[in-house]
Amino acid sequence: MRWFNFFSEAKAKIELYGNIVIYEEIVSFGGIEFKAIIEEFKYLFEVGISNIDKMAVVTDKKWIGKIVGAEDKIFKSIDMKAFSTEEKDNAIEFLKNA
Repeated sequence: MRWFNFFSEAKAKIELYGNIVIYEEIVSFGGIEFKAIIEEFKYLFEVGISNIDKMAVVTDKKWIGKIVGAEDKIFKSIDMKAFSTEEKDNAIEFLKNA
């Protein structure tokens, strides 16, 4: 369970550092990208959003970018941006400036 490990590690980082940034890559794996979005929402509601400063989502799917844009409006305290797979370096720079 990859997501379980991610959630556990994120919670541990929050306990250690207080606030975190999240880098997430979602590429085509035949339906798994939708599950990733659902799991992300579960995480945000379970752990809370107050400890997340920024989130960069790198994806090859334009529709996921639109969802990230909507999430950015819903979760106003988190600065969320979507980046294309060619923009990975920009995503990392975005997170470094937290």
